[in-house]
Amino acid sequence: MGFDRKSNVAVEKILKKPVYCGMPKVESFREFPGGLFPGTHEAIIDEDTWSLVQNKINEPKRQGLFWMNNFL
Repeated sequence: MGFDRKSNVAVEKILKKPVYCGMPKVESFREFPGGLFPGTHEAIIDEDTWSLVQNKINEPKRQGLFWMNNFL
C-alpha cells in the first residue's frame, strides 16, 4: 500500500489536481469550451485552500546559494 515512488512527485501530482476541490478539468469538444467546471461530487478540500496550495507549489524555487549573494 502507498506510493511506489521515493520522491514528492506523486504527492505533488495529487495536490495539483483540481478535481479534489470539486472542479474537474474538462477538455474542449467541438464548439464547447474546456476548463474547470463545478463537479457533482463532494469536494475533499475547499477551493480557497486548494488555491493557496497552487500558489505555494508554483512559487519560484531558489537555486543553490545564489539568493545569498546579497548577504556576502
